[in-house]
Amino acid sequence: MGAWGIGIFENDDAMDWLLEFAQVGAVAIAGAMTDVRDSAQNGYIEVDAGSRLLAACDITAAARGYPSSPKPDFTGAVDVEGFWTFVEDRLGLEPEDAIACSDAISLVTDDPSQSELMGLWGDGGEASLKPFLATVDDLQKRLAEASK
Repeated sequence: MGAWGIGIFENDDAMDWLLEFAQVGAVAIAGAMTDVRDSAQNGYIEVDAGSRLLAACDITAAARGYPSSPKPDFTGAVDVEGFWTFVEDRLGLEPEDAIACSDAISLVTDDPSQSELMGLWGDGGEASLKPFLATVDDLQKRLAEASK
């Protein structure tokens, strides 16, 4: 796993997804959710699908007015002028989108034996798993607010 921190965008898969999102917008969000749902039906969610989903859901929360604090600085990472304005003004995501994200995150986090992402964080023991789960919990809280 190309991770350098516990943040949603502090890994290679999430940053790769971000580039896709900058090109195609909300289609990338739907794709990330579909990948996780399909993987869950097949019994195992690989790390790239889980990381991409968390990134998509973070952007969904931001688009609904609940960004992480502080907002990640994507300067130089994406080629979209005014990235956060693009997210907040042009996606038109609905409360149902935030609910769908929250449900999909549960597929990634509820059963570590079926989620490579959770397995990898768990391999580091409580010292790495606990802060990562706090990051996911913050995202879930923002999605709950975004679903109203």
